[in-house]
Amino acid sequence: MIINRIRFKCYYKLNSVVVKRLQTELGYHIKMGFRENLKEELNYQDIQIKELAQRTGLSKNTIANYLTVNGNLPNIESAVKIAQALGVSVEFLVTGEEVELEPRKAQSAKMKKVHDVFQKLDEFDCSVVLDLAERLSQRKRN
Repeated sequence: MIINRIRFKCYYKLNSVVVKRLQTELGYHIKMGFRENLKEELNYQDIQIKELAQRTGLSKNTIANYLTVNGNLPNIESAVKIAQALGVSVEFLVTGEEVELEPRKAQSAKMKKVHDVFQKLDEFDCSVVLDLAERLSQRKRN
């Protein structure tokens, strides 16, 4: 999921300016984690803990615990529920950055069958088949 974000809120601009200054001038590297990114996303979308709890099926106390400094981090299932409810990826909540993933290419039925058969071969047969495949690919190029 790719989400382009344009954030014009004053607190966000101020924080990003301060972070950049600390990083460049003082050599500090500040990286926000799940807790901070979740807080920021809730603020950005103007969503209350109660509403997120309803959307995810998690309790208000559980979500509030994720937001406190000494609180626990969610397990994977809870993180996925939270991310889906907010319309962001889990990776965004963890790193603060969206990553564009290349779509998986669908395997043809023939390629799937080749893969399945190849998995059943022993080491010697695998090397023979691989050698044959390389020779065939060279012949096609010429």
